[in-house]
Amino acid sequence: MTPAPNTALTAGDVELLREGDLLRHKPTGWVLRFLRYGGIGVVCERDNGREHTCLRGNLTFLGRPDQEGWIAHQGGENPAPGLCIDVRFRDGIVFDYGDPADGIRWEHLGDDGDITHWRPHAPSQAPAAPSPAPSLGVDLGELRRLAEVAVSVDPIGPGWYTYADLSRWMEPCDARLTEKTSPAVILSLISHIEKLEGRG
Repeated sequence: MTPAPNTALTAGDVELLREGDLLRHKPTGWVLRFLRYGGIGVVCERDNGREHTCLRGNLTFLGRPDQEGWIAHQGGENPAPGLCIDVRFRDGIVFDYGDPADGIRWEHLGDDGDITHWRPHAPSQAPAAPSPAPSLGVDLGELRRLAEVAVSVDPIGPGWYTYADLSRWMEPCDARLTEKTSPAVILSLISHIEKLEGRG
């Protein structure tokens, strides 16, 4: 059993915490890892390794990560408002670019685009060596136009892309895209392709 997500910790909640549970410090927005209860406060660790003692009322429970740092998500509300996160979808695709949690579809529709796990984004510690960005050979302007049209034309349901034209771009982008891929996912993918090509 765990405390309720995104609510201030109560005395009873502190007893449910385990070492490694993720908490959010409301005044600063820091994501902290629970270490122990210290009598006068909750002792947590930041990602920089520094320990902090926080008042229980200033902390909210984010989740209990697995060994790889992922927190299971069963659908419903945004579990991490205001945070930059990585997500793993039902089909296994991982977006680890640190997108804001507020612009993501969290409710489950029973398709491959359902988010099953999330984690706070941790930027890589070592800067990547500069290298020329590869061109993926994708006409991003045309793909974006088609995705934006799909938002307004939804013959099989709100927000779903049904155009066969998408198949022209599926292989260079991701072979796992389907004709039922959400326009929001497509637009996010375009954004990431632009970053890879140095245009975003």
